[in-house]
Amino acid sequence: MASDPDAGVPNLNLTPEEKRVYGQLFRAADTDAVGVITGEVAVKFFERTKLDSRVLGEIWQIADKENRGFLTPAGFGVVLRLIGHAQAGREPSPELALSQ
Repeated sequence: MASDPDAGVPNLNLTPEEKRVYGQLFRAADTDAVGVITGEVAVKFFERTKLDSRVLGEIWQIADKENRGFLTPAGFGVVLRLIGHAQAGREPSPELALSQ
């Protein structure tokens, strides 16, 4: 039996608007339409945020706790939410991913 790729990813309780926007961004980043975002693709995609690479690295570690090297749509949602918080000046944390 295959393991759930979203196991361990918190339920973010996304708003309908977040779901729509996050879905659009995921599809834009998933150029090969494979259903995951690799680390290589993510680096290029998330560099556009202008956040320090240290902060982006912390965010990646929170979203990819199992160190798989890719993000599912749920993990991508964690990253996007934490990027928004980081851009607002808050330090990324697993708990912050659950805050809107």
